[in-house]
Amino acid sequence: MKLKLLITIFSSIFLSSCLFDSDSGKIIGEYETVWIDIPQTRSINKGEEIIPAYVSEIGHNSNFIIAKQQPIKQGNIVTVHTDTTNYYIITVSDNSFQDKPVYGPLNKKSFDSLRQELKIENIKFDMFYPEY
Repeated sequence: MKLKLLITIFSSIFLSSCLFDSDSGKIIGEYETVWIDIPQTRSINKGEEIIPAYVSEIGHNSNFIIAKQQPIKQGNIVTVHTDTTNYYIITVSDNSFQDKPVYGPLNKKSFDSLRQELKIENIKFDMFYPEY
């Protein structure tokens, strides 16, 4: 009887872990892209979410991360709002938590202006995530 119970418990754990998919990818330092269940939930995290889903493009140097983001609507089906693009600038921190400024959501004009002010116009978007 105990053996059946153990087999049932382990089978349930194994099967439930197979129902969820996820992925992550390193950007720089402790910064990473993370998605759970579906790629449309991709966000930028550093121990906690810094930029919400859906992050579609990223660029960086040793001091800043730039990102394009289209907001999502969650419900029975996750929908990416491709008609809206937000821009973010993250000041890279060496601490285990984000203790430096994160700018955004910004429109394109404000983003370009702030990039010029911070002298980071040379950072290019070079990480692309077209799954939506």
